[in-house]
Amino acid sequence: MTSKLSVGPSVTPASTPVKLPVLPLGCTWQPDGSVLMRLEKPVSLKGENNHGSNSVDIDELVFRDLDGGAMIDMTEYRISGHRMRFLIGVSTGHVGAVGEKIVRAINGRDFRRAEIIIDIFTDVGLTIGTSD
Repeated sequence: MTSKLSVGPSVTPASTPVKLPVLPLGCTWQPDGSVLMRLEKPVSLKGENNHGSNSVDIDELVFRDLDGGAMIDMTEYRISGHRMRFLIGVSTGHVGAVGEKIVRAINGRDFRRAEIIIDIFTDVGLTIGTSD
């Protein structure tokens, strides 16, 4: 006697819309999952190159999700302000001396909004129960 296995049509369950966390005023989620933050006050960096003096104005920052490497590297900073400066720089791609200048130059409200975005990217949600 032979038995046959019957396989029905492939059914994909309906996806549940993902509710994104609420961002600070002036910040928007981008289709790729990054966050665009328009600065209240643009940051102006001045410098020189082979052609003479120049300046660059930065009026927005784009934050991308952090990876494990950034979280590991963050542990090298013992002071919370230094950790946050590092995470904002890594998340926005502004690292090194120039990145530090940018992060230090943004105004206080923009810095607080940046902290909130970093907190959203690193939030693990509610934890329930206890560990033994």
